[in-house]
Amino acid sequence: MAVDFKLLELLAVDLLGELKASHTAGMLLRVKIIISLNLQLSVNDKKVNSMKVYAYGEDALTLWAIKNRLSEILGKLGDETKVDECKIFFRPSFGRGGKGTSNFGEFDFILLTGKAIYLGESKWDGSSEKLKDGLLELRPEQLFRHNVFKWYINNWTFACPQLTDWKDLIHASKNREPKFPKLEPNGNEQEDKTVPSEDKLLASNIKTVSDIISKHFGSSKPAVINVLLYLHNGEGLKEDSGPNDFKVVNINYTDALKDNLIEIELQVKAK
Repeated sequence: MAVDFKLLELLAVDLLGELKASHTAGMLLRVKIIISLNLQLSVNDKKVNSMKVYAYGEDALTLWAIKNRLSEILGKLGDETKVDECKIFFRPSFGRGGKGTSNFGEFDFILLTGKAIYLGESKWDGSSEKLKDGLLELRPEQLFRHNVFKWYINNWTFACPQLTDWKDLIHASKNREPKFPKLEPNGNEQEDKTVPSEDKLLASNIKTVSDIISKHFGSSKPAVINVLLYLHNGEGLKEDSGPNDFKVVNINYTDALKDNLIEIELQVKAK
C-alpha cells in the first residue's frame, strides 16, 4: 500500500503556514523534522494502513476534491498534465484583512501544472455566496487577491529583467506600470495596499511560494488562470456563471458524504 505523499505535502504546507503565522519558531523546526521523516516513509512498508477522517464544510470539501478528484479537475480545465507532475498549495495564507496593510488573504488552493498556475476559490452549495442574475458573485477582497498575486507573478517571480532585491520590487510597485493593484470594496472608494517590507513574515511567505513556482516552471512563464471550484451535491453551476475571467469547475461530492460529514481517507503508518 502506497504512502499518501500528496496529502502529507498538502497538510505540511497548511500546517507550516499556520505555525509561521503564530511565530512559533521552535515548534516550527520540530514540525519540519517530523514532516520530513513522515514524507520519507517507505512505499513498500507493510505497516502502512488507511484511516478515515471526517470533516465538514468548504475546507474539507476542497481537500477531499484535491486528493480524490484532481484528475477530473485537470480534465475539466483542459489540462493534460499528469497528477504526479502537479504541485498544490492548500489554503496558502498571505495575511487576513487589515485596512492599509499589505495583506491580501487566503486562496483555497493554488495548483501548479505543466501548463499553468491555477488560482483557486472554492465554493460549495452551502456557501453564503448565492447566484445573482445567474452569476455567482465573489466579494471584492476575493477578486482583489487574484489581481495582487498575478502582479507578484509578473513583477517578481517572472520579472523581466529579473529582480533580486525586494527593495526594487517596492520601488516598482509605486513607480512602474502596472502599479500595485488597489482594493475597491464598494466599487468607488479605493483602499491603498502596499508591498510589505522585506522583514515582514508576509514578504517571506510570498518569496517562498514564488521560489517554489519558479523552480516548478523554470524560466518559462506560465499562464495564470482563475478558477472557481464549485462543490455540489446535486446541480452544478453553468460554465459562464462565474466571475468574469474565472473558469468554473463543477465537482459532485455526493460519494464523499456520510450524512452531513465528508469522509476523507488517509494512509498512515501504524506503529
